[in-house]
Amino acid sequence: MLPKVHRVRKTHEYDKIYRNSKRISSNSFLLYCRYISDKQKNSNTHIQYPRLGFVASKKVGNAIYRNKAKRLLREAIRQMFPNLKASFEGILLASPNINTSNFDDIHNELLTAFKKAGVIIN
Repeated sequence: MLPKVHRVRKTHEYDKIYRNSKRISSNSFLLYCRYISDKQKNSNTHIQYPRLGFVASKKVGNAIYRNKAKRLLREAIRQMFPNLKASFEGILLASPNINTSNFDDIHNELLTAFKKAGVIIN
């Protein structure tokens, strides 16, 4: 599990990211990515770390499948977390297709989505 400083936890934070974000779709998930500008960094609500939230709706399946989907996404993020820029907040919304994907597929899709969003260092 990610430390608290790296997680999006409050409802109003999720709402802000949903409203003001770039949306990147993949076969297994949807990535909502919100960039933090320099002006926002200077305010008292700035972030120094990339922050992520994980969502799996009932469309994914019952609780077992939803929790498995979030665990897969968290583990894939954990492995690439050191390469992420600190200037963004994001939400990963699992799609029903995630149940048929294996870990390597999800990891590659995440890498592609983060490159497309421009939030990965390499």
